[in-house]
Amino acid sequence: MADGFPTRTALVILITATVLAFAGVVSNDFVDWDDQQNLINNQAYQGLSWDHLRWMFTTRLAGHYQPLTWLSFAAEVEIWGVNPSGFHFTNLVLHVATSVGFFFVVMRLITSAGSDGTVAPGTLTEPPHPPLGKGGRGRAVIIGSLAASLAFSLHPLRVESVAWATERRDVLSGAWLMAATWLYLWACSYSRPPKRWATGTQTRLRRAEHLRWATHLRRA
Repeated sequence: MADGFPTRTALVILITATVLAFAGVVSNDFVDWDDQQNLINNQAYQGLSWDHLRWMFTTRLAGHYQPLTWLSFAAEVEIWGVNPSGFHFTNLVLHVATSVGFFFVVMRLITSAGSDGTVAPGTLTEPPHPPLGKGGRGRAVIIGSLAASLAFSLHPLRVESVAWATERRDVLSGAWLMAATWLYLWACSYSRPPKRWATGTQTRLRRAEHLRWATHLRRA
């Protein structure tokens, strides 16, 4: 792990920049582009009863199957009603979480790469050496991860997803994507070698497959 202070500093910069850039969305109203159909005039998601839940997990309203998105909307309705500020606030929180996740994914990818840009042998199959230190390389990795995360977080393409309440599915799936990607990379980095019985079973299966093909060729 890196020295905690520069990592924390990078995260503070990332979160602060993201919040400042998108804070204005909290005062936005709903827009007359799917928000009316999905959120304002739609009573089917506004509750957590069995009927509401069944609708969320079966509907394809507007062509999308998004039960987790509907669940997040329903939870908000229980907290502050059909309030555009609340919906936009949640979108902003999810975007910040996605940006932080992106930062850690980039950091892990950089520290798994060799000096020539290729994946260093063993770094995705064995527990790696401490990837970051207190020296220049550690700071460079953190600064590089921060720069990439800021480019992702502040890119104009993110505006629609954060500022449009209906696009909750985008920021919600983004947060889950970053969590899943980081866990995948973590699992690859700390995967254990196969046990002997597993290796032996694979060897026997390969021998059986070779024997089957040899028998087939002789009969042909």
